[in-house]
Amino acid sequence: MNILISYRGIPLSRGWETGSCLRRAFKRFGHRVQPYGNYYNTCEAIECDDNDKFELHETDLWIWMECNDADPQYTELLPILKHCPRVLWDFDTSMHFGFTKQLSNEFDFNFVANKKFVDKIDRAQYLPYAVDETLFYPAKRKREGAAIIGTPFQERVDFAQMAGVQLKSNVYNIAYVDAVRSLKIHVHYLASGGEGLIVCRPFETMGCKTFLLAEKCESLGELFVDGNHFVSYADVKDLREKVDYYLSHDEEREKIAREGYEFCVMNHSYIARANTILTTVFK
Repeated sequence: MNILISYRGIPLSRGWETGSCLRRAFKRFGHRVQPYGNYYNTCEAIECDDNDKFELHETDLWIWMECNDADPQYTELLPILKHCPRVLWDFDTSMHFGFTKQLSNEFDFNFVANKKFVDKIDRAQYLPYAVDETLFYPAKRKREGAAIIGTPFQERVDFAQMAGVQLKSNVYNIAYVDAVRSLKIHVHYLASGGEGLIVCRPFETMGCKTFLLAEKCESLGELFVDGNHFVSYADVKDLREKVDYYLSHDEEREKIAREGYEFCVMNHSYIARANTILTTVFK
C-alpha cells in the first residue's frame, strides 16, 4: 500500500518527529510510506527514500499528522487526495480546538490524542501518543537519582526547586534517551500540550525501562495501572516522599519499571497505533 503521511519536520530532531515514528511503523508492515512536508521555518522538504516515492494520485491512504500550532501548510492536499481514505491524527487539540474541529470535517477518520476532546470532535476516536521502540529501549548503564527532563518553562523550574529534584534541560534525541536511561526515577511534570493530554514522555520513559513518577492524571491512569506500571504523586510533598522511598527500595522500583516497560511496548508502540489506524480504516 502507498501511504502518505503529512507532518512538519523538526530541523534539530530529524527522524524523531511523531510522523517519522509512524512512518517507520508502517514500513515494518511492508508498506511504501512517503512523507509530505517541510522542516519548520524552512523550505526544505522532509527526506524520502527513493523506493518509498510515489505520485500523489497513487496514494492509497493519507494520514495528516498535526503540524503543530495549527500550521495550515498542508491544506493544499485536501482537494488533491479525494480518491483515498483520509485520516486526521491530532495531538494539541486543547491549544487549537477551533482549527481541529473545522479541519475534522474534511477527513473520513478522526483520531485525537487528548481524550477530553473525543466527544467534541465529530466521528473522533481516542488515539494517544506511543513509544517508538527503535529509538527508546533499555540499555545497560549505571542509573542514579531522580530528575525532571524537559524545557525549562518557569513553572517547571519552580516546581523542580520546590520538590528538590534536578531539572535537566537542553537534551534532545540520543542525548535525551541516554539521560532517561541514566535515571533511577524520571519525574514527569507539566503536560505542555494542554490539560488532559498525555505527552510522549511517559511512553518514552517506560520504553527505556525507567521508573516513571508522574503527577496524578486520570488519562494516564486509564492507560496504565498506577502502582504496577508507574507511580503517581499528588503534590510536592507526596513527590518528595515517593522519591525518597523508591530510591531506597531498588527491588520494588525495578519491578514496576520492568512491568511498565513490558506493558507499554506490547500495547502502546507506534506499531500498535499503525495497526489501529489500518484496522479502523479497512475493517
